[in-house]
Amino acid sequence: HGTLAGATGDGKQIFVPGYSAGGDRDLDELHGSLPEARGVDPIQKLIEADQQGYDNIWAAFLTVPSAGHQLEELRRIIKSIRPLHAPRQYNRVPRGENNIIVKIASEFVERNHGARKKLKRFISGSDEKQIHEKQHGGSVAEEKNEAYKQIDFDSPVSSLDQLFVQAAGVEPILRRKVQEWALASHGFFPAVNRGVKTFVSWEDVEATPALKNQIKWTSLKRPTRAVEKLLRSYGGDTSKLVDICRSSIVYEEVRDVTACMETILQDPDVTILRVKNRLDMHYDSKMSAGYRDVAMNMRIISDETIKMGCETHVCEVQLILRPFAENKSEKGHKLYVQFRNARAE
Repeated sequence: HGTLAGATGDGKQIFVPGYSAGGDRDLDELHGSLPEARGVDPIQKLIEADQQGYDNIWAAFLTVPSAGHQLEELRRIIKSIRPLHAPRQYNRVPRGENNIIVKIASEFVERNHGARKKLKRFISGSDEKQIHEKQHGGSVAEEKNEAYKQIDFDSPVSSLDQLFVQAAGVEPILRRKVQEWALASHGFFPAVNRGVKTFVSWEDVEATPALKNQIKWTSLKRPTRAVEKLLRSYGGDTSKLVDICRSSIVYEEVRDVTACMETILQDPDVTILRVKNRLDMHYDSKMSAGYRDVAMNMRIISDETIKMGCETHVCEVQLILRPFAENKSEKGHKLYVQFRNARAE
């Protein structure tokens, strides 16, 4: 059983899971069974109830007197982050004297003093280094500078297997990072206690280590979902998959989300490449079925990631307000995935 791609009457592209070519149902019968053929938008119908629930949570939050100020301060911090390019997965610069491309480029740079600055920027990835320097007060340790020079911005990753191997290497490192950030900003993690969904603050885990066993850590993106997103959203471009390794922290106050952002910005191992601020008051929640969070893509360039060969890997961290996290359910998430599939996202 595969997935049928087609178009509705208004030209909107749709995807129908579970359709097997050559089966008993033909296209006319299939189209007639779609909600839109009966006057209902199939995309919106999937998530209508969940969207209303999230919108109600947001409306209630906005009634809090300090909400506007907290949201504006968060927006200010996020606006101060100025990445120079979109997040993408790149390979390392090939190593060794036998790399003819690097060798010729280096010789050309040495012979052409006037072009040196431009060409060195091209082959060293200094744009990325400048991002890091701006985010960390203008100075980066020399070994980190060298790591940036090893990112080959002319060589996007094309292997899905490679991404999953790198993601598996980054995952435990990212997990330790989010624990540090949560401790510094009153963050919580989803947990299950005797079958009941709850949230545990990392401060409490530090005081009572046994609580760590209750935490339900975010896992790597499932390969099937990665392939869906790769084909439907990115036209088969593997390098655009930047959320295979991901994690999340839950917060009770927007001011704590802001504190986490500031903590991450001060982390010398982290370079933020993109921030999606769905907590912005001007954000159109219909784009995410009412759901809101702050999602950022980043690289972790540390001695450990460099040694493992995964310092170029881009991962994702989500900062979520507790009412939104509480409203999430396994059924709702599956509907949201269908919603995004239908939108080719």
